[in-house]
Amino acid sequence: RMAPGISSFVSRQFYGGELRDAASVLERASARPGSFLLDGRLKPVAFFDVPTAQESSTSRDDGFSAMNVDEAAAIAQMLAKWCSCQPSKPKEPLAVLILTPYRAQMAVLRRALHRHRLVVGAWDSVGGMAHAAETPPAMFEICTIDGAQGREADVVVLSTVIRRNRQISGVPTIGFLSEPRRACVALSRAKDALWVFGDRRCLQKCKLWSKWLAEAACDLNVRAVLGGGEQQQHLHQFSGGAQHRHRR
Repeated sequence: RMAPGISSFVSRQFYGGELRDAASVLERASARPGSFLLDGRLKPVAFFDVPTAQESSTSRDDGFSAMNVDEAAAIAQMLAKWCSCQPSKPKEPLAVLILTPYRAQMAVLRRALHRHRLVVGAWDSVGGMAHAAETPPAMFEICTIDGAQGREADVVVLSTVIRRNRQISGVPTIGFLSEPRRACVALSRAKDALWVFGDRRCLQKCKLWSKWLAEAACDLNVRAVLGGGEQQQHLHQFSGGAQHRHRR
């Protein structure tokens, strides 16, 4: 199902180079209109560095779950721009799966999407189905990486959340995403586009993700995709009320 730019790293890293791209995959990718990648401003495999993002956590009955409001805001605004450039009234909406390691981040992402009215007429695993008057450009679903096994979507967006200062036995760690099984699931659900958001310095602590950043991903800047300084202003407005909860 994966476009070659997505499957090549997955094949080498997790399957010993045994995966092969079907002819239908190549045909599907070539049939996408230029607006799918914003006429070159986006890439099929891209990493968006959100270095100002800081993680916070929330208590749950089964432990703690992490969240990152700055990262969610960046994702929502980029997707809003992307949706606004897609053909109106499509015959079938594009399927967009937003993944994150943490349940708390699902709620943060859902609020960020609502802020841009991206969940209207779309299904997500928390909010359910809202019926729209016309077909939206994309249908959104938000779920954890563990809940995404066996799933696929035209576009996958990964919110890494990342624990900047987390250590285990004195060794820096990036949490759930350092586990090869979860990384494989996160990197192999997308058919045509995989966009990852996070803090590059944190991801580079993990050998697997450092390899992905070096070999597979194209570094992009959210502000460049949006076309100006609007992203920085929006991040400030979105996260201002939560700064006191962040752990340094």
